[in-house]
Amino acid sequence: MSKNRRREWLDVTLLEAGHSYRSPLVEYLTIFFLYISFSAVYGMAMMTQSVDTRPGPMWNGTSQIEYLLSYESTVSTFVLSSALERLWMTLLFITPMLIAYTTARAFEDGSLRTLLSYPVKRSHLLLMRTLIPYLIIGTLSTVSILLGLFLLLPVPLSLSSTLFLVGTYWFANLLLTSSVVFISVLTKRMMVSAIGGVAAWYGLLTLSYMPQVPAMVTWISNPVRLVYQHLLGGIGSPWRFIIGGGETPLIGDVLLTFAVMAFVIGLFLMSSILLFRRMEV
Repeated sequence: MSKNRRREWLDVTLLEAGHSYRSPLVEYLTIFFLYISFSAVYGMAMMTQSVDTRPGPMWNGTSQIEYLLSYESTVSTFVLSSALERLWMTLLFITPMLIAYTTARAFEDGSLRTLLSYPVKRSHLLLMRTLIPYLIIGTLSTVSILLGLFLLLPVPLSLSSTLFLVGTYWFANLLLTSSVVFISVLTKRMMVSAIGGVAAWYGLLTLSYMPQVPAMVTWISNPVRLVYQHLLGGIGSPWRFIIGGGETPLIGDVLLTFAVMAFVIGLFLMSSILLFRRMEV
């Protein structure tokens, strides 16, 4: 890409960011994610602090020490995964609303014609409209959840588990974003895109709780839960009473789920680009 082309790309990106993501909107999103993240971290952290140190007839020091060791080794992973899962449930609502407000609305109010007047390929323009909300939501929610963990959690985070869980969260967010962008390009209507995106993902989530539904549907609808069940060990985890029973998902299950998610993401993006290239705006 030439220097002029890169400059034009940057100008269009700044124009889109300034038009669709004005300062108050980003500020509201920041406050919203801070509230959700801190409330999730605080609630889960308080649930784990249940060690009884008062001597009594039934007090067992050995079991308390074993519990503390288990607490130290798994509590950070448990709290982080639970908080990320709560954020994921929130994203299923907020992301379709945000993308419908920015991308689908651009078809209705004609602002997309202004961006198309710039010498930028339609595919690049659509990818930009996909990446901006993806990066804004991903960055704000991740920073807020890590800040909450740093301030409220009494034990340090496990680096490997944190990277695994946060990476899964970002990957799941990309699937959610690409699917809603596809709905927005397909319908070109703000309300239809918002309602359709929320209904589709919450419908998938509801469907995943049915026992006859394949496990892959459950894992794709909530990949954060899949990963932390794998990390915490399912049956052998001291948090089994909270995360639920069942067999531990193997690493092969996780990798297969990621492969299917990657395929679906590519399918949504390619379909969106093909539709956007051929449509009249």
